[in-house]
Amino acid sequence: MLGLRVFVALLLVVFAGCSDVTPDPTDPDDMVDPTDPPPPPPTPVGTTVFVHTATELYKMNDLDFDLQRLGEFGAEENITDLAITPDGRIFGISGESLYEVNPNNALATFVAEVPGELNVGLTFLPNGQLLATDKLGGVREIAPDTGVITEIGEFGKGWGTAGDLVAVADGTMYAIGEDQDAGPTDSNLLLTVNTSTGEAELVGELGYGETYGTAYANGKVYAFTSVGDVIEVDPNTGAGTLVRSHPDVSFWGAAVSPLVSVE
Repeated sequence: MLGLRVFVALLLVVFAGCSDVTPDPTDPDDMVDPTDPPPPPPTPVGTTVFVHTATELYKMNDLDFDLQRLGEFGAEENITDLAITPDGRIFGISGESLYEVNPNNALATFVAEVPGELNVGLTFLPNGQLLATDKLGGVREIAPDTGVITEIGEFGKGWGTAGDLVAVADGTMYAIGEDQDAGPTDSNLLLTVNTSTGEAELVGELGYGETYGTAYANGKVYAFTSVGDVIEVDPNTGAGTLVRSHPDVSFWGAAVSPLVSVE
C-alpha cells in the first residue's frame, strides 16, 4: 500500500512539472524583449491603373507611378480614352468609334461607331453602365457591345470636357473639365457629374492645364497631362499637386475599375 502511495505521489510531481508554463528566464526564446523591432507592416496592395497615349497602353503603379508598357492599340484612329468594366474588360474610345482593348497586349478591336463632338471621356459606373462625354460637355450612355447611344444631358454652365471621366465605388463620377472659352494652358477644373442628368458641379481648379486623363486611387483623383505629368488631385477641393513626370510620354487618357474604393 505504501508503494502505491509513493507511485501516485511521483506521478503528481511529474504532471505538475509538465504543466508549468512559467517562462524560463535563462531561455531568451521565452522572453519578450521590449527592444525588439516591431513586425514589418503588410505590403501595400495597389489599385490597377491603366494610362495611355494616342497609340500605346501602359499599366501604372499607383504607389510610385512607374509605367509598364503593354503594347500598341493598332487602331486606325487615335484612342482618346479608356474605361474598365466592373469585371475587368477594357474599352477604348476615339473621336467617333468604340473599341475593346486586350489588357495583355493592348490590341484594340472595333465595336461600333459613336456619334458626338469629339468623344474624349469614358468611364463605366459600378452598375456596369458605360458613359462618355465629348469636348462640348455632352454626356451619353453607350451600350458596350453594340455601340447604341442614349443621350443623357450636358455639363452646362459653359463647361466642356478637358479629357476624361472617372467613377468610383460610391457612385460619384468626376470629370476633368474646362471653360469652353479657356485657352489650352489655362487651369482645368475638377467637376462632379450627375450620372442621370449629365449636369456638372464645380469642385475646384486643378492649377494645371492640358490634363487629358483621369483615374482614382488611394482616396485621391489623379490627372494626367499632355506633357507626361501625374497630378494628385484633392477630391474635396480640386487642388492639384505634381507627384511624377514622364517627359517622354504624352498622356491621352486613363482608366481604373469603377469598383475602386473611395478611401
